[in-house]
Amino acid sequence: MTRFSARLSDGGLGILVDPMRVSPAAAEELARRASGEGVRTLLIGNSFGDDTNTRDIARALRRGSDGVPILQFPGAASQLVPDVDAVLLLSLVSGRNPQYLIEEHVRAVPFFERHPEIEAISTAYCLVDGGVVTTVESVSQTRPLPADKPELVAAHVRAAMLIGMRAVYLDAGSGARSPVGTELIRAALGGCVSSRTPRRDRPPHAPFAWC
Repeated sequence: MTRFSARLSDGGLGILVDPMRVSPAAAEELARRASGEGVRTLLIGNSFGDDTNTRDIARALRRGSDGVPILQFPGAASQLVPDVDAVLLLSLVSGRNPQYLIEEHVRAVPFFERHPEIEAISTAYCLVDGGVVTTVESVSQTRPLPADKPELVAAHVRAAMLIGMRAVYLDAGSGARSPVGTELIRAALGGCVSSRTPRRDRPPHAPFAWC
């Protein structure tokens, strides 16, 4: 278990901040309030945009966070900034677009070479149908997994675990009519761990709820 994984090993509540929709002053105040209410981590990122505001917002979150870890949720390697504790290195396993399965990861290598202090958390990103075409679906040119097929979600998650991914991010996309349901969350958790998975090979992160 890495230093960052140890800090988040018991899960909890996280706050997702879209750097395109908040000012630095508002982000700092949000981080201050969140840390006072027991939020375990702050997540910054979106599916569309660049790093124009991301660095300023990440620094603002840092000022107000009182030690709460800050993760980045990058839509592309070009969005990466060094003002975070760790990065969810996303593989869009629900789709079949090679850009979001491996190409963006290759482009991210120089960033992580320059910033070895930032932990990369290999993350299986599963897009689930939320009832509308969302930004991430349009940008990635992929189709989401059906919301009424929990066994398909579980299979994708299990495959990701088998090839060594350490975390799972289920998402219906911004503006979705329906959030990710509890049945799908249970299915994903079942995909993470089977009765034959050695404890040493089980993913280190307990479930987080993001809002």
